[in-house]
Amino acid sequence: MSWKTGAKFYRTPDTEMTLWHILTLFVSFLIIGAFILAYYMSLIAFAFLAVNKAFSSYLGGLGSTFLFGCLSTYVLIKAAKESSLSPIAWLTASARFYSAEMKKVF
Repeated sequence: MSWKTGAKFYRTPDTEMTLWHILTLFVSFLIIGAFILAYYMSLIAFAFLAVNKAFSSYLGGLGSTFLFGCLSTYVLIKAAKESSLSPIAWLTASARFYSAEMKKVF
């Protein structure tokens, strides 16, 4: 209860929205956890292939990173086409910023 007005602090719409936010947060945690688990499993698979000499040790160590890097780039480009915000513009702006900072250093 609110002390000043005596009204209930949580009304029904507030409770429903709170439950909706908790549900979406839980689903996003599940998606992130599944992505991390998939990365870990692919890391184990590439390491196993490297130990059995199917790949070089370099490719075995970085294979899952290359795989998920390509996947992440694809998802980023796909999201940029659907969003009014432009992650590609942010990436190019940050690349320009870092290159200008490196020119100052060197």
